[in-house]
Amino acid sequence: ALLERYFQYKRLLAANSAILTSVTDLQIKMSEGFLFDLHYVRQVCRRLDREVETLVTALIAMSGGRYTGLEEARRRVAELITQDLAGPQIKPGPLVLPLTEVQEGMFFGGKAEKVADLTRFQLPVPRGFAVSAYAQKLFFEETNLVEYIRQQISRSHIRDLESMREAGEAVREKILSLPLPQELSQELQRHLDRLDASRVSVRSSALQEDSAFSFAGQFETFLNVPREMVETRYKEVIASLFTPRALYYCHTSGFSYQELAMGVAVMEMVPAKTAGVLYTADPRLGSEAAIINAVCGLGSLAVGGVVEPDVFRVEAGQITARRVGEKTRMHLPAPEGGILDLETPPDRKGTALTDAQVLELAGLAQRLLRRRL
Repeated sequence: ALLERYFQYKRLLAANSAILTSVTDLQIKMSEGFLFDLHYVRQVCRRLDREVETLVTALIAMSGGRYTGLEEARRRVAELITQDLAGPQIKPGPLVLPLTEVQEGMFFGGKAEKVADLTRFQLPVPRGFAVSAYAQKLFFEETNLVEYIRQQISRSHIRDLESMREAGEAVREKILSLPLPQELSQELQRHLDRLDASRVSVRSSALQEDSAFSFAGQFETFLNVPREMVETRYKEVIASLFTPRALYYCHTSGFSYQELAMGVAVMEMVPAKTAGVLYTADPRLGSEAAIINAVCGLGSLAVGGVVEPDVFRVEAGQITARRVGEKTRMHLPAPEGGILDLETPPDRKGTALTDAQVLELAGLAQRLLRRRL
């Protein structure tokens, strides 16, 4: 009996040491600004649960069964952690809502939720509406897409790019071939009637997008979409969940593809002379400064990194730095829909924004920061 207790004591000490090592590793990574992707968090939690189970089992054996309640407590904690790591469970709700009514936690995705915040902050935002991730769930369930996608993905391998490409293309073709649920189609048409815009953008707003797991640039967004093409573009945005690069990122970040869900934002197109990206803080240094990247025409070339944009830095209401990019190409709305990729004419190769426009944009950044704080 004494030898058995000694053996359990050694198990307890080893498990305790492993637990402390994992917790210390987490603390060090937190202090060093480590990006905790879901794959890493799940691995650590599984490892900790195994070691805690070993520790509890050893303690119960050493004590002659006096602490059996610890095992039940361990199981409850493990279940709660598993639930938290499982991601959001999409619940029935509105299929489509105006952006002004979208709220966090309604399964419309991070991008749509953030744009909705901007409308409530009374910043100048194009009008629009959002389609919820529940709409995608309904679409997949009514057409049995869930099983079809499962079969296609099961035939591919994460290290075989061609097999992933074939699976993604098969899924895309299937999604595009199927009609949307009648209820969803009617809601889209009703909100398009209310929007009354000749052209719109159809933008991805996945639940995981623009979060700790950025999926930056991996899902589709379509500009200058005619009304009659909105349903097709919506389905193409949904299908972009299953491109090889999205599936690979999903795998390396610890997601199952079943955890991905897509909301979509539909917004009135703006006839932009200049467009780009505005940062409310320096993205490299984190310092207080508005950084503006601007290109001629539509902003798709700015976010795609295809051309060198103009870059402005504004601090304390003053332009403290500027760099005029080459801006060799520009995107403009095509008359039939979509975009034209054109060479930038000589008269547009100068500064894309005036100083007054730069300062006006920086002022909007400050308004947003004040609302956020």
